[in-house]
Amino acid sequence: MIATRRHANLLYLKYTMPRFKYSLAPNFGIVAIRLAMLVFLLNSSFAWCQQQKTVKEQKLYEYKIAREAHSLLERWVADGSASGLDGTVWDNRDDGHSRVKLEQLPGMTQFPYSKADARTVGWGLQLATRDSTTVGNSSTAHKQIDKGSQPRCAYSAANGLKSLRSQYKHNNVYIYPSHMDHIGGNTREGKSQTKKWGQGRGDMYPTNTPYVIITQGSSGTDQPFIRAVSWAIGSFSPEVRKKLENENLLMPTVQSLLRLNQFNIKSRGDYLSGKAHPAVFDRINLDAIGMMEAAHDMRIHTIPPLVQLTVVSEDEMKPGRDFLGPIRLSEKHFDSPEVISRIWRGYPMTRTMEISAEKTIGFSDEPLRYHWIVLRGPREKVTITPLTEDRSTVRIEITYPGRTKSQWIDQMWSNRLDIGVFAETSHSISAPAFITWMTLDNEQRTYDPSGKLTSIDYGTGRYVDPRLTVGMPFRDEFEYSDGRVSKIQRIHATGVEENKKVTTKTPSSPGENVHDNALDKKNLAGNHAKTAARPVEPIPSLPEIRDAENRLAELLTQNSDELIAATHTMRGADLYVALSKLLEREIQAGDIAATALAYNRMTQVFSGNFTPTASRALALFSDHSQAGITNENIHALCGVAIHAHQNAINQNNIDHAKQFAQMAISLSRLCDDVSLKRRVVREVLVDN
Repeated sequence: MIATRRHANLLYLKYTMPRFKYSLAPNFGIVAIRLAMLVFLLNSSFAWCQQQKTVKEQKLYEYKIAREAHSLLERWVADGSASGLDGTVWDNRDDGHSRVKLEQLPGMTQFPYSKADARTVGWGLQLATRDSTTVGNSSTAHKQIDKGSQPRCAYSAANGLKSLRSQYKHNNVYIYPSHMDHIGGNTREGKSQTKKWGQGRGDMYPTNTPYVIITQGSSGTDQPFIRAVSWAIGSFSPEVRKKLENENLLMPTVQSLLRLNQFNIKSRGDYLSGKAHPAVFDRINLDAIGMMEAAHDMRIHTIPPLVQLTVVSEDEMKPGRDFLGPIRLSEKHFDSPEVISRIWRGYPMTRTMEISAEKTIGFSDEPLRYHWIVLRGPREKVTITPLTEDRSTVRIEITYPGRTKSQWIDQMWSNRLDIGVFAETSHSISAPAFITWMTLDNEQRTYDPSGKLTSIDYGTGRYVDPRLTVGMPFRDEFEYSDGRVSKIQRIHATGVEENKKVTTKTPSSPGENVHDNALDKKNLAGNHAKTAARPVEPIPSLPEIRDAENRLAELLTQNSDELIAATHTMRGADLYVALSKLLEREIQAGDIAATALAYNRMTQVFSGNFTPTASRALALFSDHSQAGITNENIHALCGVAIHAHQNAINQNNIDHAKQFAQMAISLSRLCDDVSLKRRVVREVLVDN
């Protein structure tokens, strides 16, 4: 359903006012006339404009636009000025729940799922990348994160964001409703919320990206965006579209067109503000015809630049020194040239970053001009200092922003700070790259006038995505020595107090470091469970696996030591196949240590669901009596359980994550190694 709560009906203005066209040096006489017309229209039709559209009125308007757009695209294709939609694919991932009519998108085909696949591999969030130019959708929610949306599921994990970026860089875009993740309001405690505007949790997204399009509302709100994006792609001239697709610039350009062509964006100033770049887009602002015309008018030299960011330096916050928490937690949520995402965990009140956009890609000979704009959050807490004459590199200083209300969207609260980076020429302006910081709403922080943190109350009951934080029902109070936190007094909800020591360096030992890529049985014995690293590669496709099996057929017959040695130089499908073979062998042989090492390596490198494999590996324990199992094997099995717990969290499988956490705790109690018990408790996010 569309939101009818706060927007005036802009249909009249659409057909009486010229659309905003990007220009660095506008004709100010024309601008003055347009402004006068706008004032007159707003005054004379004020009462009319205040009437809100009903759902039926919005859909009638969209049907009218669909007829106009379809006709316009066919005319342009017929005269050869537009490429059309041949070769494009619509990937529907809700089994037809939210459909578009392909006859309105001539030339586009639907990705075929079998009846069985439509409700399994063809359902929900898409993390794979299609070879063809693809516009996809899924009007579904993600039940495992408290009625959250599919994009929040992806945004809350680095491997999910990496998959979305792969789509963005390979001419794929997927469109998802925000569902319950973007409803105006400031409901913070517990899980109760409604779809009623003003009674929601606000903007729940931990970052903002150009990788997907998120739509305001639930089922069906994605449909007008599917059509608008597809029409825009078909409206590019054959020459421009070929350039965009060959250089993987199609979706960055589509994002620029979408953001420029909104009814509420009337000027360059509007575009260079948070008004044009929310985390979620409302269909009532969508100007589909404007997107088509802008795409049709584009030439090679007017393709918008593609901003590419690099972190030059930044404050490093380390667990054990700058904040307490599992060693796997980091402020660095995600890094890419388009999105730098951080989560505020460390105790200090400020953060400083130096960011460069010097690698930005342009398509004309003229120099690029850069803009660094606070799009969301408290501007007064952000200082941006140019370090180069062209502003391509800046220093950003941020004071703890906390939770703030949006300037642009009524009653929209969020714990996120967004900085947009734009590159501009006289002909075009880019879609933004984002630098985002999320503070954790379950924390109530108090800083003294000098900027020192005096306390954090974690027991607020405020909701935060469980994959981003640790639920801790206690309060920490801080003491300082030589300017650094030296003591933490922890007060539990039960009234029990304890002192926590803070080290001056990151606590680590050989047993706490992530194991390197070389499989080494000799070094396994006696080591503690390894910290689960974030996987960096998706599981290869079935054809890639089959090709690797053929290439490695002879090697796979060799003994385990030779196969282990070969993995030192492998990656991709070859590494996946080799590790899979090792796992199969060692599970069958009942070698707990070797099984643990192969499993841990697999989950560190590859992102995917390894729950069945972990269950088989842990089942080896049933073949050993509790009295006879060695300490080395207990350590190894704890390592498997910890990695399986992290893998289940990454896959949003909370039930399995809890099961593996309990297994790790139970296993650690079988020996008298206190350090192992403490480590297991810390790694599986259970406070001891």
